[in-house]
Amino acid sequence: MDIKPDIFDEIEINGVKIHYEYFGKRNVPAIIINNGVAMETASWYQFLPQILEKVDVLLWDFRGQGRSTSDDQPYYIEDFSEYLKAIIDKLELKKEYTNLLGISFGCFPVVDFLRKYQDRVNKAIISGIVGTNDLVYKYQAQLGKSIIERDLLDLWVDSLYGALFSSNFLKTIEPFIPKLKTALFERYKNRRTSLLRLIEAEERYVDKIEDYYSQFKKVQTPILLVIGTEDRLTPPFVQKKLTKVFPNMYIKELEAGHVVYMEKPKEFFNSAIDFIKHNNFEKLKE
Repeated sequence: MDIKPDIFDEIEINGVKIHYEYFGKRNVPAIIINNGVAMETASWYQFLPQILEKVDVLLWDFRGQGRSTSDDQPYYIEDFSEYLKAIIDKLELKKEYTNLLGISFGCFPVVDFLRKYQDRVNKAIISGIVGTNDLVYKYQAQLGKSIIERDLLDLWVDSLYGALFSSNFLKTIEPFIPKLKTALFERYKNRRTSLLRLIEAEERYVDKIEDYYSQFKKVQTPILLVIGTEDRLTPPFVQKKLTKVFPNMYIKELEAGHVVYMEKPKEFFNSAIDFIKHNNFEKLKE
């Protein structure tokens, strides 16, 4: 399958340019994918053949990623959700076709968008989220920033790969890990500042996420929480705390680490698409 976006464009808000790519004709439901912290639109290309058989896809780069503006200014998740709204407005996506998917860092623009614009969203899928102001997470974020600030990006990459995957998956991909690490290092070796600003944006949002609980509790949009049972970065018990906050949340657990979509791509994306198209949520709730 030749992967080429039907729309390759950008929006600009307050001097910040945000790149996006749309695959499809906008006449069927779409999944809007929100990247992890060190990803970009191209990171998803290997999964598109499977997804595009059933739905359209919108990919976009956060500020500090890919083809979007990468500058040394504070980044805010609340701004990211506004960038996403501007893209959706420009594409004139109907609510019934607008489905959000976020993994890890990408969960935060999703829940912030729902906080402000749930009337624009059909359904949402999140995976690997920190939903509480947890000191453990805060110390992890501070350690990551300290490593990058000391110009030890290679060490940060090493530590990241050790925490992202389950033990079984690590055994499977071990021969390819050096190549994967090199690719990640090359992506950000000249953009360390942007990576730091992204990590700070996430830390800042988590620090006050509980202040948004009262607004989250008003979100009626159905949300599927996909949990990796062997997730060490955001353990299942941490993610499940959000089931007490969002009133219409459903859980799917898969035997995987933090990045479920990489370890179990077929099961992950099929679950997401089934959730979008399903009418009986109880069959998906676990």
